[in-house]
Amino acid sequence: FPRKPEVLVSYDRLGNRMKQIESYLNNLLSITIYREHPATGKEGLVRKKTGSTHPGQSGCNFCGLYHCFFCIRCQHLCNDFICSRWVKRWFFIKDSFFGYINPEDGRVKCVIMFDQGFEVASGMYALGLQTGFQIQTLSRQITLKCWTRRKSREWIDALKEIAATSAREFTQPNPHHSFAPVRNNITASWFVDGASYMSAVADAIENAKEEVFITDWWLSPEIYLKRPAIVADYWQLNKLLERKAKNGVKIYVLLYKEVEMALGLNSYYSKQKLLEASENVKVLRHPDHARAGVFLWAHHEKMVVIDQAYAFVGGIDLCYGRWDDDEHRLTDLGSLTPTIDVSTLKKKSSSVPGGDVIYQIPIPYYKRTPIPIVEEPEAPIEDVCPIPQLEPGDNLLIPCVHPAKNTIKSKGKELINLVYNPNENEEDTPTDETDTIDGNHISQQDLQTPEQIIESLDGSAKFWIGKDYVNFIVKDFTNLDSPFDDFIDRVTTPRMPWHDIGVCVQGPAARDASRHFIQRWNATKLEKAKNNKLYPYLMPKSYDIYETLPINFPNLTHKVTCQ
Repeated sequence: FPRKPEVLVSYDRLGNRMKQIESYLNNLLSITIYREHPATGKEGLVRKKTGSTHPGQSGCNFCGLYHCFFCIRCQHLCNDFICSRWVKRWFFIKDSFFGYINPEDGRVKCVIMFDQGFEVASGMYALGLQTGFQIQTLSRQITLKCWTRRKSREWIDALKEIAATSAREFTQPNPHHSFAPVRNNITASWFVDGASYMSAVADAIENAKEEVFITDWWLSPEIYLKRPAIVADYWQLNKLLERKAKNGVKIYVLLYKEVEMALGLNSYYSKQKLLEASENVKVLRHPDHARAGVFLWAHHEKMVVIDQAYAFVGGIDLCYGRWDDDEHRLTDLGSLTPTIDVSTLKKKSSSVPGGDVIYQIPIPYYKRTPIPIVEEPEAPIEDVCPIPQLEPGDNLLIPCVHPAKNTIKSKGKELINLVYNPNENEEDTPTDETDTIDGNHISQQDLQTPEQIIESLDGSAKFWIGKDYVNFIVKDFTNLDSPFDDFIDRVTTPRMPWHDIGVCVQGPAARDASRHFIQRWNATKLEKAKNNKLYPYLMPKSYDIYETLPINFPNLTHKVTCQ
């Protein structure tokens, strides 16, 4: 690129200057990374004042005279030379946020969202700077300085233009005092109970390509998202996240840091368990109660965001006790009462050729041989299941249900032996590849494969494994670092069902949910891991392009209006 300014180029050399610029631009277009580079906002090198990140923080107050504007000259002197330091930063402006990068190592040092508190101030009277300006939002503020007034005015105009155009949805007042506007024609699907919700979350995480955001009041790493867990631990949450993290997907998890004396969530164990998976998994807990003096509130949001394109929100944590379906089972002993499939037995009906008679023709009363009845002394009836007197502290389930169940099984077998011949064996069944069910022939190809049979099983394994079988009234959680050990007796204590709802939104609404998570993550990063290079600042994606994932929702999707 020619370095000589155009004002110094003589008139007879303008033709050569035009050819040089044309050749330079053609060479740039021949490079793929530049030819396919998307449109970007304004970028450039500026100087940032240290100690100006948080609103109200301005370094030294000069004995209380700084904010009283005791002297503009003294204020300018304090700003530039005495009470602050100016560092070089690469400042950038995007469609809905702005920030700066450290030019020495290329790391993003700050990401600030456009919001309804966005303001830009400049001038000697406002800042004590002739070539600087200050940006303020509801969450942060920064003071920047350029080399000339013209450069400063260009940055101010660029910021105001973005705030009035692409970021207008976030800088203008919105209904219900929301940070985001009302979104129309949004594809959404809602879920009742945790079974369908967690299944959809599992499918979404399985199809993630770039990043996954998770925030919960409580998160249990060993929870199974699809049940019964026939395929070992494939759908276990920590295994699923580990599998995606090893494939290059970034996982960001925000957990509520509980007061250990009041809640036994053991979020520290959850954090350590998730961090064992991969270096692509990042976990932050918030808040630090003692240091921040926070005791009267808690983070109670539940959200899972996939590639900033699908957002699951609602009242269902990915933790113990939340998975349930419409049956709301009270017991889970790991097996069902065995039944006999009568369709596999030989059909014995007079309507089938060669079939025997099921019931014998009744004999007339006058032909029957009378049988003398010998009265036997009555034996004392044993109380199979005496009803005890319930007292406080007694178990809620009756422990003598097994003898009664065995009696029912034996009576059922006797009834089947009366209907069918007990001497019937496999030699009476046909040997070809077709069977008959209700007179219809089926081939071997129509029978279910072992894989299909396994998928249709519902009850051969436990639905709630270990700590997931809960009853909060009877006993609170203990020893959460042993997730597969029961802490209440399944035989004597029923589980407590859980009924809640969730929803999945796509498109701009999912971008809004992602924006909220990113703002929380960046605030926590600034507070707890500001200098940790392993935990990056997150940036929201553009609202112009949306991705789709091959997710099969168990429920129908609908077009909704949401905010």
